[in-house]
Amino acid sequence: MEELSKKQLELSESKIITSICSYLQYLENMNKLIFIRNNTGCFINPKGNFYRMGKTGSPDILIFLTTNNKFATIGLEVKNFTGKQSNSQKEFQKKFEIIGGIYFLIRSLNETEKIINYAFKKDLYKLPKDFLCKTKPL
Repeated sequence: MEELSKKQLELSESKIITSICSYLQYLENMNKLIFIRNNTGCFINPKGNFYRMGKTGSPDILIFLTTNNKFATIGLEVKNFTGKQSNSQKEFQKKFEIIGGIYFLIRSLNETEKIINYAFKKDLYKLPKDFLCKTKPL
């Protein structure tokens, strides 16, 4: 298992998402895929009105690409090295996978690059279950 540095353990989800989105934007600019940063949450405006954005439990990033001549939709839920999925995220993952979506819990840009590179070279629908090795915190 990969040992993690203190710096890696302290990386925030937002910094990980930012690095992943920069990488995906580069690939989108090359017409290799399309991605959406799926912002979710809620807020109350100054007038006291409540607004909800996105669907509860949906992944942070959605990616649309072709893998082995098949269209694929990928959901990336980004967590830092100690983060865990909420129950609503687990439920969304189940539904997403039932309809043919490919879902990953991602903790780094490196994991995202491995998935995308695999998708461009092979069939992402046949990805080995242990493709992303688990990382072991210090």
